[in-house]
Amino acid sequence: MPPKHRSSRKKLPVYSIIPFFGLLVFGLLNYSLAPPGELHTFQDSNILLSIIRASFYLVAGLFFITNLKKNTSWLVRRFELMACVVFVLASVTWTSHADRLMIGALHLIGSIIAAYVAALYFSQKENKHNTYHYLSIFFGIFAIASFIASVGLPAFGTQYFEWENVTRWRGVTTNANMLGMACLFAIWSSLAAFFLTDIKKRKIIYSIFIVLAAINLWGSDSKTSLITIVVSVLVFVFINSVAGGSNVSRQKKGLFAAYAFVLLGIVISLLFADKFVATDMIESMGRGSDLSGRDTLWADAIIMIKESPIVGWSFDGRATAYDFIPQLVNHYHNGYLDLAVRGGFIGLFVFLYFIFKHLRIVTKLSTIDTHYFSPILAITLGFLVYNITEVTLASFDNIFWIVILFTYFIAEREIRNLRIKNRRKKKRKKFVHAPKIHKKKPILSDSF
Repeated sequence: MPPKHRSSRKKLPVYSIIPFFGLLVFGLLNYSLAPPGELHTFQDSNILLSIIRASFYLVAGLFFITNLKKNTSWLVRRFELMACVVFVLASVTWTSHADRLMIGALHLIGSIIAAYVAALYFSQKENKHNTYHYLSIFFGIFAIASFIASVGLPAFGTQYFEWENVTRWRGVTTNANMLGMACLFAIWSSLAAFFLTDIKKRKIIYSIFIVLAAINLWGSDSKTSLITIVVSVLVFVFINSVAGGSNVSRQKKGLFAAYAFVLLGIVISLLFADKFVATDMIESMGRGSDLSGRDTLWADAIIMIKESPIVGWSFDGRATAYDFIPQLVNHYHNGYLDLAVRGGFIGLFVFLYFIFKHLRIVTKLSTIDTHYFSPILAITLGFLVYNITEVTLASFDNIFWIVILFTYFIAEREIRNLRIKNRRKKKRKKFVHAPKIHKKKPILSDSF
Protein backbone atom coordinates (compact mmCIF):
# COMPACT_ATOMS: atom_id res chain seq x y z
CA MET A 1 0.00 0.00 0.00
CA PRO A 2 1.47 3.39 -0.96
CA PRO A 3 2.12 5.79 1.92
CA LYS A 4 -0.47 8.47 2.56
CA HIS A 5 0.32 11.93 1.25
CA ARG A 6 1.53 14.23 3.99
CA SER A 7 1.92 17.96 3.55
CA SER A 8 5.43 19.24 4.18
CA ARG A 9 3.98 22.52 5.45
CA LYS A 10 4.15 22.84 9.23
CA LYS A 11 0.90 23.50 11.05
CA LEU A 12 0.80 26.93 12.66
CA PRO A 13 -0.08 27.25 16.37
CA VAL A 14 -3.07 29.29 17.52
CA TYR A 15 -0.88 32.09 18.85
CA SER A 16 0.30 32.79 15.29
CA ILE A 17 -2.86 34.88 14.87
CA ILE A 18 -1.88 37.27 17.68
CA PRO A 19 -0.09 39.74 15.33
CA PHE A 20 -3.17 39.94 13.10
CA PHE A 21 -5.56 40.66 15.97
CA GLY A 22 -3.00 43.00 17.51
CA LEU A 23 -3.06 45.06 14.32
CA LEU A 24 -6.85 45.11 14.44
CA VAL A 25 -6.63 46.60 17.93
CA PHE A 26 -4.30 49.32 16.68
CA GLY A 27 -6.57 49.89 13.70
CA LEU A 28 -9.55 50.46 15.97
CA LEU A 29 -7.54 52.88 18.10
CA ASN A 30 -5.75 54.58 15.21
CA TYR A 31 -6.68 58.12 16.21
CA SER A 32 -4.70 57.79 19.43
CA LEU A 33 -2.19 55.12 18.41
CA ALA A 34 -1.64 56.10 14.78
CA PRO A 35 1.83 55.54 13.31
CA PRO A 36 3.97 58.55 12.33
CA GLY A 37 3.56 57.90 8.59
CA GLU A 38 -0.15 58.73 8.73
CA LEU A 39 0.12 61.92 10.77
CA HIS A 40 1.15 65.47 10.00
CA THR A 41 4.13 65.45 12.36
CA PHE A 42 6.15 62.87 14.20
CA GLN A 43 5.41 64.66 17.48
CA ASP A 44 1.72 63.72 17.14
CA SER A 45 2.42 60.03 17.70
CA ASN A 46 3.63 57.86 20.52
CA ILE A 47 6.95 56.32 19.49
CA LEU A 48 6.62 53.53 22.05
CA LEU A 49 3.26 52.46 20.63
CA SER A 50 4.72 52.53 17.12
CA ILE A 51 7.47 50.19 18.31
CA ILE A 52 4.84 47.86 19.76
CA ARG A 53 3.03 47.87 16.45
CA ALA A 54 6.29 47.10 14.64
CA SER A 55 6.80 44.19 17.03
CA PHE A 56 3.58 42.62 15.70
CA TYR A 57 5.09 42.78 12.23
CA LEU A 58 8.26 41.16 13.55
CA VAL A 59 6.41 38.32 15.29
CA ALA A 60 4.34 37.66 12.17
CA GLY A 61 7.59 37.62 10.21
CA LEU A 62 9.01 34.94 12.52
CA PHE A 63 6.05 32.67 11.74
CA PHE A 64 6.45 33.52 8.06
CA ILE A 65 10.08 32.39 7.91
CA THR A 66 9.29 28.99 9.47
CA ASN A 67 8.55 27.97 5.90
CA LEU A 68 10.29 30.84 4.14
CA LYS A 69 10.85 29.28 0.74
CA LYS A 70 7.26 28.12 0.18
CA ASN A 71 5.67 31.22 1.70
CA THR A 72 7.83 33.59 -0.33
CA SER A 73 7.33 31.60 -3.51
CA TRP A 74 3.57 31.65 -3.03
CA LEU A 75 3.39 35.36 -2.23
CA VAL A 76 5.49 36.56 -5.16
CA ARG A 77 3.15 34.70 -7.52
CA ARG A 78 0.25 36.89 -6.39
CA PHE A 79 0.86 39.34 -9.23
CA GLU A 80 -1.93 41.79 -8.35
CA LEU A 81 -0.67 42.16 -4.77
CA MET A 82 3.00 42.39 -5.71
CA ALA A 83 2.14 45.13 -8.23
CA CYS A 84 0.74 47.20 -5.33
CA VAL A 85 3.89 46.68 -3.24
CA VAL A 86 6.25 47.49 -6.13
CA PHE A 87 4.36 50.67 -7.04
CA VAL A 88 4.36 51.91 -3.44
CA LEU A 89 8.12 51.31 -3.16
CA ALA A 90 8.71 52.94 -6.56
CA SER A 91 7.07 56.14 -5.35
CA VAL A 92 10.21 56.82 -3.29
CA THR A 93 11.63 58.31 -6.49
CA TRP A 94 9.15 61.20 -6.51
CA THR A 95 8.47 61.83 -2.82
CA SER A 96 9.82 64.72 -0.76
CA HIS A 97 9.54 62.68 2.45
CA ALA A 98 11.35 59.39 1.87
CA ASP A 99 11.36 58.56 5.60
CA ARG A 100 7.56 58.68 5.78
CA LEU A 101 7.26 56.68 2.60
CA MET A 102 9.40 53.91 4.08
CA ILE A 103 7.19 53.90 7.18
CA GLY A 104 4.14 53.53 4.94
CA ALA A 105 5.85 50.70 3.02
CA LEU A 106 6.67 49.00 6.32
CA HIS A 107 2.99 49.09 7.29
CA LEU A 108 1.99 47.67 3.90
CA ILE A 109 4.49 44.79 3.99
CA GLY A 110 3.95 44.14 7.70
CA SER A 111 0.16 44.02 7.36
CA ILE A 112 0.50 41.68 4.36
CA ILE A 113 2.64 39.23 6.33
CA ALA A 114 0.43 39.37 9.44
CA ALA A 115 -2.75 38.86 7.40
CA TYR A 116 -1.10 36.05 5.42
CA VAL A 117 0.01 34.18 8.54
CA ALA A 118 -3.46 34.46 10.09
CA ALA A 119 -5.09 33.29 6.85
CA LEU A 120 -2.65 30.39 6.71
CA TYR A 121 -3.73 29.34 10.19
CA PHE A 122 -7.45 29.54 9.40
CA SER A 123 -6.94 27.79 6.06
CA GLN A 124 -5.90 24.66 7.93
CA LYS A 125 -8.79 22.23 7.63
CA GLU A 126 -9.42 21.89 11.36
CA ASN A 127 -9.51 25.70 11.88
CA LYS A 128 -11.56 26.86 8.88
CA HIS A 129 -14.90 26.75 10.68
CA ASN A 130 -13.53 29.01 13.45
CA THR A 131 -12.69 31.96 11.18
CA TYR A 132 -15.87 33.95 11.74
CA HIS A 133 -16.18 32.70 15.32
CA TYR A 134 -12.85 34.25 16.30
CA LEU A 135 -13.65 37.48 14.47
CA SER A 136 -17.09 37.64 16.09
CA ILE A 137 -15.65 37.16 19.59
CA PHE A 138 -13.00 39.82 18.97
CA PHE A 139 -15.36 42.49 17.63
CA GLY A 140 -18.12 41.41 20.01
CA ILE A 141 -15.88 42.20 22.99
CA PHE A 142 -15.33 45.67 21.54
CA ALA A 143 -19.10 46.07 21.13
CA ILE A 144 -19.77 45.11 24.75
CA ALA A 145 -16.97 47.29 26.15
CA SER A 146 -18.06 50.23 23.99
CA PHE A 147 -21.68 49.90 25.09
CA ILE A 148 -20.63 49.94 28.75
CA ALA A 149 -18.31 52.92 28.19
CA SER A 150 -20.86 54.94 26.23
CA VAL A 151 -23.77 54.32 28.60
CA GLY A 152 -22.01 53.94 31.95
CA LEU A 153 -19.11 56.36 31.43
CA PRO A 154 -20.39 59.07 29.07
CA ALA A 155 -17.51 61.42 29.93
CA PHE A 156 -15.17 58.85 28.36
CA GLY A 157 -17.44 56.97 25.97
CA THR A 158 -19.00 59.92 24.11
CA GLN A 159 -17.56 62.56 21.81
CA TYR A 160 -18.83 66.07 21.11
CA PHE A 161 -18.52 67.35 17.53
CA GLU A 162 -18.48 71.13 17.74
CA TRP A 163 -18.90 71.79 14.01
CA GLU A 164 -22.00 69.56 13.88
CA ASN A 165 -23.21 70.45 17.40
CA VAL A 166 -23.88 66.81 18.18
CA THR A 167 -22.69 64.28 20.74
CA ARG A 168 -21.87 60.81 19.42
CA TRP A 169 -20.84 57.56 21.04
CA ARG A 170 -17.22 56.55 20.68
CA GLY A 171 -17.04 53.70 23.21
CA VAL A 172 -13.52 52.41 23.80
CA THR A 173 -12.30 53.20 20.27
CA THR A 174 -11.67 56.91 21.05
CA ASN A 175 -13.47 58.02 17.86
CA ALA A 176 -17.12 57.78 16.79
CA ASN A 177 -16.32 56.73 13.23
CA MET A 178 -13.99 53.98 14.44
CA LEU A 179 -16.74 52.73 16.75
CA GLY A 180 -19.02 52.60 13.72
CA MET A 181 -16.44 50.54 11.84
CA ALA A 182 -15.94 48.17 14.78
CA CYS A 183 -19.70 47.62 14.98
CA LEU A 184 -19.85 47.10 11.23
CA PHE A 185 -17.41 44.19 11.57
CA ALA A 186 -19.11 42.88 14.71
CA ILE A 187 -22.43 42.60 12.85
CA TRP A 188 -20.80 41.15 9.74
CA SER A 189 -18.71 38.48 11.48
CA SER A 190 -21.44 37.53 13.98
CA LEU A 191 -24.04 37.19 11.21
CA ALA A 192 -21.69 34.97 9.20
CA ALA A 193 -20.85 32.86 12.27
CA PHE A 194 -24.55 32.58 13.14
CA PHE A 195 -25.35 30.87 9.83
CA LEU A 196 -22.29 28.60 9.99
CA THR A 197 -23.01 26.96 13.33
CA ASP A 198 -25.67 24.62 14.66
CA ILE A 199 -24.73 25.17 18.30
CA LYS A 200 -27.60 27.02 20.02
CA LYS A 201 -25.42 28.61 22.71
CA ARG A 202 -23.18 30.15 20.07
CA LYS A 203 -26.17 31.43 18.13
CA ILE A 204 -27.37 33.21 21.28
CA ILE A 205 -23.94 34.79 21.81
CA TYR A 206 -23.76 35.94 18.19
CA SER A 207 -27.26 37.41 18.45
CA ILE A 208 -26.25 39.41 21.54
CA PHE A 209 -23.20 40.74 19.70
CA ILE A 210 -25.36 41.78 16.73
CA VAL A 211 -27.88 43.61 18.92
CA LEU A 212 -25.23 45.44 20.96
CA ALA A 213 -23.26 46.34 17.84
CA ALA A 214 -26.42 47.72 16.20
CA ILE A 215 -27.11 49.89 19.27
CA ASN A 216 -23.53 51.14 19.27
CA LEU A 217 -23.72 51.85 15.56
CA TRP A 218 -26.83 53.94 16.11
CA GLY A 219 -25.14 55.79 18.98
CA SER A 220 -21.99 56.46 16.96
CA ASP A 221 -24.09 58.14 14.26
CA SER A 222 -21.63 56.85 11.65
CA LYS A 223 -23.64 57.17 8.44
CA THR A 224 -20.97 55.58 6.27
CA SER A 225 -20.70 52.48 8.46
CA LEU A 226 -24.49 52.20 8.62
CA ILE A 227 -24.85 52.33 4.83
CA THR A 228 -21.96 49.89 4.41
CA ILE A 229 -23.39 47.24 6.73
CA VAL A 230 -26.86 47.60 5.19
CA VAL A 231 -25.38 47.02 1.73
CA SER A 232 -23.25 44.11 2.98
CA VAL A 233 -26.17 42.39 4.72
CA LEU A 234 -28.43 42.84 1.69
CA VAL A 235 -25.77 41.38 -0.59
CA PHE A 236 -25.21 38.51 1.85
CA VAL A 237 -28.94 37.69 1.96
CA PHE A 238 -29.31 38.05 -1.80
CA ILE A 239 -26.37 35.77 -2.56
CA ASN A 240 -27.60 33.07 -0.19
CA SER A 241 -31.05 33.24 -1.76
CA VAL A 242 -29.88 32.83 -5.38
CA ALA A 243 -26.73 30.75 -4.96
CA GLY A 244 -28.44 27.58 -3.79
CA GLY A 245 -29.22 24.66 -6.01
CA SER A 246 -27.25 22.91 -8.70
CA ASN A 247 -27.60 25.46 -11.51
CA VAL A 248 -24.07 26.93 -11.47
CA SER A 249 -24.81 29.31 -14.36
CA ARG A 250 -27.74 30.81 -12.44
CA GLN A 251 -25.59 31.15 -9.32
CA LYS A 252 -22.86 33.04 -11.18
CA LYS A 253 -25.40 35.37 -12.81
CA GLY A 254 -26.91 36.12 -9.41
CA LEU A 255 -23.52 36.83 -7.89
CA PHE A 256 -22.54 39.04 -10.80
CA ALA A 257 -25.79 40.99 -10.47
CA ALA A 258 -25.16 41.53 -6.75
CA TYR A 259 -21.85 43.32 -7.08
CA ALA A 260 -22.55 44.89 -10.48
CA PHE A 261 -25.46 46.74 -8.86
CA VAL A 262 -23.21 48.00 -6.05
CA LEU A 263 -20.39 49.04 -8.39
CA LEU A 264 -22.81 50.86 -10.67
CA GLY A 265 -24.13 52.79 -7.68
CA ILE A 266 -20.57 53.77 -6.71
CA VAL A 267 -19.73 55.01 -10.21
CA ILE A 268 -22.95 57.02 -10.45
CA SER A 269 -22.40 58.58 -7.02
CA LEU A 270 -18.85 59.62 -7.98
CA LEU A 271 -19.80 61.07 -11.35
CA PHE A 272 -22.88 62.94 -10.16
CA ALA A 273 -22.02 63.68 -6.54
CA ASP A 274 -22.62 67.40 -7.00
CA LYS A 275 -26.25 66.71 -7.93
CA PHE A 276 -26.85 64.48 -4.90
CA VAL A 277 -25.26 66.34 -2.01
CA ALA A 278 -28.00 68.96 -1.76
CA THR A 279 -30.90 66.50 -1.79
CA ASP A 280 -33.34 66.13 1.07
CA MET A 281 -32.25 62.52 1.50
CA ILE A 282 -28.70 63.48 2.45
CA GLU A 283 -29.90 66.21 4.80
CA SER A 284 -32.43 63.89 6.44
CA MET A 285 -29.53 61.55 7.30
CA GLY A 286 -27.90 64.30 9.33
CA ARG A 287 -25.44 65.56 6.72
CA GLY A 288 -25.33 69.09 5.43
CA SER A 289 -25.43 69.88 1.75
CA ASP A 290 -21.62 69.91 1.81
CA LEU A 291 -21.44 66.38 3.32
CA SER A 292 -19.81 67.73 6.52
CA GLY A 293 -17.23 69.70 4.57
CA ARG A 294 -16.23 66.83 2.30
CA ASP A 295 -16.98 68.79 -0.86
CA THR A 296 -14.13 71.20 -0.06
CA LEU A 297 -11.72 68.32 0.50
CA TRP A 298 -12.84 66.67 -2.73
CA ALA A 299 -12.26 69.92 -4.64
CA ASP A 300 -8.73 70.13 -3.23
CA ALA A 301 -8.14 66.47 -4.13
CA ILE A 302 -9.14 67.12 -7.74
CA ILE A 303 -6.67 70.03 -7.89
CA MET A 304 -3.93 67.76 -6.59
CA ILE A 305 -4.79 65.03 -9.10
CA LYS A 306 -4.61 67.51 -11.98
CA GLU A 307 -1.14 68.60 -10.83
CA SER A 308 0.20 65.02 -10.90
CA PRO A 309 -2.33 62.78 -12.66
CA ILE A 310 -0.12 59.84 -13.73
CA VAL A 311 1.80 58.68 -10.64
CA GLY A 312 0.44 61.00 -7.94
CA TRP A 313 2.29 62.50 -5.00
CA SER A 314 3.58 59.20 -3.48
CA PHE A 315 2.53 57.08 -0.50
CA ASP A 316 4.27 59.12 2.19
CA GLY A 317 1.24 59.74 4.38
CA ARG A 318 0.23 62.56 1.99
CA ALA A 319 3.11 64.66 3.31
CA THR A 320 4.30 65.74 -0.16
CA ALA A 321 0.73 66.56 -1.23
CA TYR A 322 0.12 68.60 1.92
CA ASP A 323 3.28 70.60 1.21
CA PHE A 324 1.43 71.80 -1.90
CA ILE A 325 -2.04 72.37 -0.37
CA PRO A 326 -2.05 72.06 3.47
CA GLN A 327 -5.01 70.26 5.10
CA LEU A 328 -6.28 70.11 8.67
CA VAL A 329 -7.39 66.48 8.28
CA ASN A 330 -5.29 63.41 7.49
CA HIS A 331 -7.11 62.30 4.31
CA TYR A 332 -9.56 63.49 1.64
CA HIS A 333 -12.66 61.60 2.85
CA ASN A 334 -13.00 59.68 -0.41
CA GLY A 335 -10.94 56.54 -0.90
CA TYR A 336 -10.81 56.79 -4.69
CA LEU A 337 -9.86 60.46 -4.85
CA ASP A 338 -7.42 60.00 -1.97
CA LEU A 339 -5.73 57.08 -3.74
CA ALA A 340 -5.59 59.06 -6.99
CA VAL A 341 -3.83 61.88 -5.10
CA ARG A 342 -1.24 59.50 -3.65
CA GLY A 343 -0.77 57.17 -6.62
CA GLY A 344 -2.27 58.92 -9.64
CA PHE A 345 -4.26 56.99 -12.21
CA ILE A 346 -1.65 54.23 -12.29
CA GLY A 347 -1.91 53.70 -8.55
CA LEU A 348 -5.70 53.81 -8.72
CA PHE A 349 -5.68 51.17 -11.45
CA VAL A 350 -3.18 48.92 -9.65
CA PHE A 351 -5.05 48.84 -6.35
CA LEU A 352 -8.51 48.55 -7.91
CA TYR A 353 -7.22 45.69 -10.05
CA PHE A 354 -6.19 43.97 -6.81
CA ILE A 355 -9.70 44.45 -5.36
CA PHE A 356 -11.50 43.31 -8.52
CA LYS A 357 -9.27 40.24 -8.84
CA HIS A 358 -10.22 39.42 -5.26
CA LEU A 359 -13.90 39.89 -6.12
CA ARG A 360 -13.60 37.55 -9.08
CA ILE A 361 -12.05 34.78 -7.00
CA VAL A 362 -14.56 35.16 -4.17
CA THR A 363 -17.42 35.16 -6.67
CA LYS A 364 -16.26 31.78 -7.95
CA LEU A 365 -15.82 30.40 -4.45
CA SER A 366 -19.27 31.63 -3.39
CA THR A 367 -20.84 29.23 -5.87
CA ILE A 368 -18.95 26.35 -4.25
CA ASP A 369 -19.18 27.18 -0.53
CA THR A 370 -21.85 29.85 -0.25
CA HIS A 371 -22.11 30.16 3.53
CA TYR A 372 -18.36 30.57 4.03
CA PHE A 373 -17.46 32.87 1.13
CA SER A 374 -20.59 34.96 0.58
CA PRO A 375 -19.78 37.04 3.71
CA ILE A 376 -16.35 37.78 2.21
CA LEU A 377 -17.93 38.88 -1.06
CA ALA A 378 -20.44 41.02 0.85
CA ILE A 379 -17.82 42.80 2.97
CA THR A 380 -15.58 43.41 -0.06
CA LEU A 381 -18.46 45.15 -1.80
CA GLY A 382 -19.10 47.02 1.43
CA PHE A 383 -15.44 48.09 1.35
CA LEU A 384 -16.01 49.74 -2.03
CA VAL A 385 -19.11 51.51 -0.71
CA TYR A 386 -17.33 52.68 2.43
CA ASN A 387 -14.66 54.44 0.39
CA ILE A 388 -17.17 56.83 -1.18
CA THR A 389 -17.02 59.12 1.88
CA GLU A 390 -14.18 57.61 3.94
CA VAL A 391 -10.64 56.37 3.22
CA THR A 392 -9.64 52.74 3.74
CA LEU A 393 -8.48 51.88 0.21
CA ALA A 394 -4.70 51.40 0.35
CA SER A 395 -4.68 52.91 3.86
CA PHE A 396 -2.16 50.42 5.12
CA ASP A 397 -2.75 50.69 8.87
CA ASN A 398 -6.54 50.82 8.62
CA ILE A 399 -8.60 47.95 10.00
CA PHE A 400 -10.73 47.65 6.86
CA TRP A 401 -7.64 47.29 4.66
CA ILE A 402 -6.17 44.65 6.98
CA VAL A 403 -9.42 42.66 6.95
CA ILE A 404 -9.55 42.82 3.14
CA LEU A 405 -5.97 41.50 2.97
CA PHE A 406 -6.97 38.68 5.33
CA THR A 407 -10.01 37.70 3.25
CA TYR A 408 -7.90 37.94 0.09
CA PHE A 409 -5.43 35.38 1.43
CA ILE A 410 -8.25 33.14 2.69
CA ALA A 411 -9.76 33.11 -0.80
CA GLU A 412 -6.42 32.62 -2.57
CA ARG A 413 -5.48 29.69 -0.33
CA GLU A 414 -8.87 28.07 -0.94
CA ILE A 415 -8.68 28.44 -4.72
CA ARG A 416 -5.18 26.94 -4.59
CA ASN A 417 -6.46 23.94 -2.61
CA LEU A 418 -9.26 23.44 -5.10
CA ARG A 419 -6.81 23.44 -8.01
CA ILE A 420 -4.67 20.84 -6.26
CA LYS A 421 -7.72 18.63 -5.65
CA ASN A 422 -8.78 18.94 -9.29
CA ARG A 423 -5.32 17.91 -10.48
CA ARG A 424 -5.38 14.86 -8.25
CA LYS A 425 -8.85 13.90 -9.50
CA LYS A 426 -7.67 14.14 -13.11
CA LYS A 427 -4.70 11.92 -12.36
CA ARG A 428 -6.95 9.34 -10.72
CA LYS A 429 -9.33 9.37 -13.69
CA LYS A 430 -6.45 8.82 -16.11
CA PHE A 431 -5.29 5.90 -14.00
CA VAL A 432 -8.76 4.35 -13.66
CA HIS A 433 -9.70 4.73 -17.32
CA ALA A 434 -6.35 3.68 -18.72
CA PRO A 435 -6.80 0.92 -21.34
CA LYS A 436 -6.07 -2.53 -20.01
CA ILE A 437 -3.37 -4.45 -21.82
CA HIS A 438 -4.34 -8.09 -22.30
CA LYS A 439 -1.45 -10.43 -22.81
CA LYS A 440 -2.06 -13.24 -25.24
CA LYS A 441 -1.99 -16.63 -23.63
CA PRO A 442 0.60 -18.97 -25.17
CA ILE A 443 -0.88 -21.70 -27.34
CA LEU A 444 0.17 -25.07 -26.04
CA SER A 445 1.36 -27.52 -28.63
CA ASP A 446 -0.15 -31.03 -28.88
CA SER A 447 3.09 -32.47 -30.14
CA PHE A 448 4.03 -33.55 -26.65
